[in-house]
Formats: sequence, C-alpha cells, structure tokens
Amino acid sequence: MIQRSFTQRARRGLGILAILAALFTVTATAAVAIESLTEIESASGDMGSGATEFSGATYNADRNVLLVVDDEINAYEFALNTDGSIDHSQSVRVLTLSLGSLADWEGVAWMSGDRYAFLSEGTGVAYIIDVPTSSNTITSSDVVEQITVGGPQGNSGTEGIAIGSDGSFFVVDEMPASITKYTSTGGFLGQVMLPALSDASGVVAAQDDSLIVVSHQEKKALHIDVTWGPSGSTYELISEIRLRNFSQVEGVAIIGNEQLHFFGEDKGGQTYSHQVGTIAALPTYELMDVNCSGTTDVVDALMITQIEVGTSQPMVGCGSGDTNNDGMTNVVDALLITQCEVGIPNVACPAL
Repeated sequence: MIQRSFTQRARRGLGILAILAALFTVTATAAVAIESLTEIESASGDMGSGATEFSGATYNADRNVLLVVDDEINAYEFALNTDGSIDHSQSVRVLTLSLGSLADWEGVAWMSGDRYAFLSEGTGVAYIIDVPTSSNTITSSDVVEQITVGGPQGNSGTEGIAIGSDGSFFVVDEMPASITKYTSTGGFLGQVMLPALSDASGVVAAQDDSLIVVSHQEKKALHIDVTWGPSGSTYELISEIRLRNFSQVEGVAIIGNEQLHFFGEDKGGQTYSHQVGTIAALPTYELMDVNCSGTTDVVDALMITQIEVGTSQPMVGCGSGDTNNDGMTNVVDALLITQCEVGIPNVACPAL
C-alpha cells in the first residue's frame, strides 16, 4: 500500500508537469543602437600579418581568435586577449587556401570547433572547411561540404556570410545590395533588398539574429532587424555607425553581445577598428524562472531548495526566485511556486 501510494503521488506529480501550461515566458531579445559603440583600437596597415588587404572576418568562440580572409588565397588568425582585444604579443598565423583555382575569398563565418564557412565570390559557393590545427595549408581534403549560396556575378556578387542562431546562412550580395537567407543545407528562405546602401560588403548576426551589414562605398554599418518570408522580406533600420576613416571596409566580426571588429582593405586609410558597447539586449527572465528555461514550474522550486541547502548555485542572468519579495530565496519561495503550479492562488501567481 505504501508503494502504491508513493507511485500514485509520483504519477500525479508527473501529470501536473505534463498538463499545466507555462506560467511565465522569457522576454524576447531586443536590438540596441550600435551607434552607441565606442572605438577602443584602430589600425592602418597589416597589423603584422603581411596582408595587403582584409576581406571577411569572423570570431571563433571556442579558441578565442579572429579569422580574417583576403580576397586571394590567404586567411589570417589573430589571437585575442581575454577582454576580446587583439593580443599583439602573439604572431599572426597565416593560412594558405591551396584549393586549385579557387580564390576571391570575400567572407568567412565560424560554425564550431575549427569548422568555418568560407565564401568565394568567384563561384558563389560556401565551402565548409575544417581548418587544420597541425598545418597552415588548407587543401581539398579539408573541405567537407559545398553549398551554393549565389552565383558567379563577377565583382558584384556574394561578399559576406554569417551564421544565424538556428544554423542558417545569411549571405550579402554587393550590387544591388541585398541579404539572402538560406537553410544550413542551402535551401532558400528569403531575400531582402537594401536600398539604403549602394553596395554591401560584409555581414554578421547578433545574438538576437539582427544583422550588422557593412558597406565600403557608404563607409558605414547598418544594424537591421529583418522579417523573413519566401515571397517577400522587409527590414527595420535599428541604427547605423559611420566608418569614415576606412578606405574600404569589407568585413565585420562580433564577440558576444558587446564587441565588433571591422576590417578593410589597405588603400591608405584605416584597416581595422575594435568597437565596444551593447549590440543586442540579452533575454530577461521572470523573477521565478531561476533556471532560465523560459517557464516557471516545480523544477524552479526544486532548484531554489537546492540553492538554499548548497547543492546548487544561482544562475547568472536568471530570475532570483525571491517570489515573495522578502529579500531571501528559500523554501518559502519554492512552496509558492509549487502552489501556483497546482492551482493554489497566492501573491506569486500570475494575474489571470
């Protein structure tokens, strides 16, 4: 009888978890004006790389490096300090893309580990490449996949590539300026024209999938929020920043939610800019959502109890769990959350 009673209670508890709707939801991310960014470092020249120009750029979060391509056959890896600035005490690693006649590399986007998508304007193809760690030469054996994301359009075709939060690709065409969104396998999802730009030369996706697009003719970067649709896409301009000192800005990389690295060709002007600030607002969570799951339920109540007894730690950025607003997070708060879930009203329950 004791075993049956325990089993019945367990089943009832699982039923409650499965049936009840979420009490609270995560607040959507929101873009913030990049015009508030502050430039903390700039450069003119090759920054010790030997490059005559820089094109696309990307940040590898696993290895804390920037990878930058030129539009010929080279890529350059810059080691970073812990604060995201370039570590000038480290030599720049120069990689050679020895891929036959393939050249005109205009964009690069980090995927995971040492896997990148390299974009060739000459072919309109994104080459998925596992960059070797034991060699500075990339060969055809390092190419794991080829995805068509454009077409050979001379010097006005594909100019930049970025990866969305769901693994999709964002690809900019230079003229007319546009962005096309593809699935991770190259399926068309939508295209948006950018009439505000006479050309587009690079793109990166922020954490909320808003996009920063650079233009070398306009010498600026636009921060936009795109509504995608296969039969038509539109965008909202969030903000823009001028990059007047660049002779030809070509690429942009993003670190987290607060840093942009711009790169450009060496034609007598600026070739690099490191700017910091807030790019996109991070999600905010309801007070009772202590595990940042986007919902509040008995799992949060359990975590509050574990935090009180020291078997778990609070998660930075999540809800504090202080549901009764008494300045403490303890089993009383856990009880209030549990009561809400089973339908017992209290001060912590959402208003109906």
